[in-house]
Amino acid sequence: MRKKEIEERVSQLIRPYLESEKIDLVDVEFASEPKGRVLRIFIDKKGKVDLNTCAFVSEMIDPLIEGENIISGSYYLEVSSPGIERPLKRKEDYVRFIGSKISVKTFSPIDGRRKFTGILKKAGEEGFIIQCNSENYEIFYSDVSKANLVVEINF
Repeated sequence: MRKKEIEERVSQLIRPYLESEKIDLVDVEFASEPKGRVLRIFIDKKGKVDLNTCAFVSEMIDPLIEGENIISGSYYLEVSSPGIERPLKRKEDYVRFIGSKISVKTFSPIDGRRKFTGILKKAGEEGFIIQCNSENYEIFYSDVSKANLVVEINF
């Protein structure tokens, strides 16, 4: 099974269990690294994701994934928070973070550019509006290759 297929099958399998615990599945990543193959599960919830939350999720989903035999051979399972510059993957992520600063890369140019950093102004069914300086750009979710929150720390 290919990387994307594994990630999608794992997502579909564990999402209902996480939602029942009021935990949001942010992303699933399957990668080959020098230490071996790694299945990373990124989670979020209201309040905070701490070590106990990660351990709980790991113990809950490990038997599910093993039981479905999605991944043949050995791998490491990692469960963690997405971090402060979390990725935006689903429409619901964009809706949740309206008013936040985001960075977006698109597959092909929109008005001559592929990189956008600005304020997420609106999110709808098919896409969103990002304001960069004083310009608004409408971007369809299907055109996004990568998007994440941008956190600025001022001292």
